[in-house]
Amino acid sequence: MILIVDDKPEDIFSLKTILELHSFPADTALSGEEALKKILRHSYALIILDVQMSGMDRFEVADIPILFLTAARTDKKFITKGYPSGGMDYITKPVDPDILLEKVKTFYRLYEQNRELDRIHASLRSEIELRKKVEGELQEAMRKKDEFISIASHELKTPLTSIKAYVQLLERDIGPADPARIYVERTLAQVQKLNSLIVDLLDLSGKATI
Repeated sequence: MILIVDDKPEDIFSLKTILELHSFPADTALSGEEALKKILRHSYALIILDVQMSGMDRFEVADIPILFLTAARTDKKFITKGYPSGGMDYITKPVDPDILLEKVKTFYRLYEQNRELDRIHASLRSEIELRKKVEGELQEAMRKKDEFISIASHELKTPLTSIKAYVQLLERDIGPADPARIYVERTLAQVQKLNSLIVDLLDLSGKATI
């Protein structure tokens, strides 16, 4: 939407009619104060503003491009004064409809391009935030995994090492023909299976085997 700011109702009517005949919706304000109130409530692609309106310098906070209306013989100081307020171009009165429409189309293209850039930036920000969240969750998962591996290394390997040592001592104390030897060998086999499971569990941590 375009905001037309002029203290002359007849000029506002003329501009509004031209714009709306060419599918450019327009809002109006008869004073700078009224315009500033509307800017706070609505989003505008462009402000068309009489360069000699009072309070013009307050429009610099609006961050909206301004097309100035100026009489053909307006002193240049009025025109140059408007640029710090956000002015980007000007058009002389009486307004040529064709020139006005070309300028408005240009500003609308810039407005749409800026909106697209804003959408892209917002999308990129969302993607970056999502990646940060995923990376944080991954780091937390890795921390918990490392913590678990550390605990498992101690809680599982230490008693298993002791069991293996005791069984090996027992194996040395019994003869080849002793009936108990088969049970010792089966126990050692089970210990080795458990050891293999632990090695599979801890392979990422590089822990040594028993």
